[in-house]
Amino acid sequence: MNPLLAKMNEMEKILLDPLSKNDKVIKASEQLSGLEITALSARTRKNMNRELIFLNSILNQYPIKTFDDYSLISSQHLEQMIQALCRLCQILKKAAVRMISQDSGG
Repeated sequence: MNPLLAKMNEMEKILLDPLSKNDKVIKASEQLSGLEITALSARTRKNMNRELIFLNSILNQYPIKTFDDYSLISSQHLEQMIQALCRLCQILKKAAVRMISQDSGG
């Protein structure tokens, strides 16, 4: 399986799990670590960047230094972050499927 698709499937699973909002944000965000994005289209990278900027705009409002500090984030902001992570997951899943389709000649 394509590594990007595998990570996005795991991210989606985390986002759908009945975890606390804090844990969803932390664990889903971890799936973004180490992603190889050079093969992604400029449009996909732009869309990805838009969501990451949105996430950072929320995080910059809080003094986050450790995972425990995520408890300082308001419930509303956590929900917005979860929604942004869901959008980011879908953007990257679509890109991974396109890459697989192109690699297989379809």
